[in-house]
Order: sequence, then structure tokens, then C-alpha cells
Amino acid sequence: MKKKFIDEKGRFFGIVSIIDIIVVVVLIVLAAAVYVRFFANRDTIAAADGSTFTYEIRVRGETQEIADSIKVGDQLYDLENEYFIGTVTEVSTEAAMQQTPLADGTYVNAPVENRVDITVQVETDGLVSNDRYYAGRSYEVCVNDSLSFFSKYVSTTGVIWSIN
Repeated sequence: MKKKFIDEKGRFFGIVSIIDIIVVVVLIVLAAAVYVRFFANRDTIAAADGSTFTYEIRVRGETQEIADSIKVGDQLYDLENEYFIGTVTEVSTEAAMQQTPLADGTYVNAPVENRVDITVQVETDGLVSNDRYYAGRSYEVCVNDSLSFFSKYVSTTGVIWSIN
């Protein structure tokens, strides 16, 4: 006896029903949509040629000797993982300030003796993807992140203040 293509119960060759096929197709489409929405990174592929960006690190309350040890042209590395994070393009200092309480219970900004705040401009070749910045394509740079870094002559910790 020859089997019909679709039998009287609506199954193909008497094995698989049309509803089963529709459910499998819908599940495949949903899985593909979830993958594209959450896991496919089209911007990274588009920016794979690399981008150059600058960011600013602020180091608070260091000595002038530390500030003098950070030179334009120095290569900076992340202290924890030793990733290259960029080249210093500019260094500036200003007197370190600290909130100091007064006798009446109020606070004022007062200079800290023998301490400076250091601003370091860093330029790096990296990757810009989905509003995220990666120095050297692997080290994520985020505003307000604490960053322990070192160069040939100095090691210190600062905060990433801005990204351009």
C-alpha cells in the first residue's frame, strides 16, 4: 500500500503533522531573532579597521615628583593585566584641593600641602563599538573607572574622566 503525501489526520507521510512543522519553524525564527538582537555585533565588524580616540585620566593628590615622571610620549599600560592602553599626549598639574571642615560645621575647599592633581591626556588606537571604547581592541575604557597604570618611570592610579 502506497502512503499518501498528506494522510487523513493532516500528517506528512503519516509521520509529521503540519502543526509540528510550524512549531519547529517558529522556534528556529525566534532563536535567530534572539541571537541577532543580543549576540550579533554588527558595529564591531564595521569598525574592525580600528579607531583612534583620546581619553583623560585624573590622578588626585600625588607628589610633584610623580607628575614630573609622566612625560609626553610615554606608553601607558594597565597595571593589573599589563595591556597597552595608550600614549601620553599631554600632562598638566594643578594644586590638589580637599574638603576641610571648619569650626562652624561647614566645609571649604582647601589646598593640600605638597600635593598636586595630575591630568593626563592619552591617545590610543583601539575599537569603538556600541558606544564602548576598547584600547588596543581588548581593554575597555569607561568614564569614571578607576585605572591603575604604569609607564617606564612611574606607576599610579587615577580615574578616567572623559573620552573623546
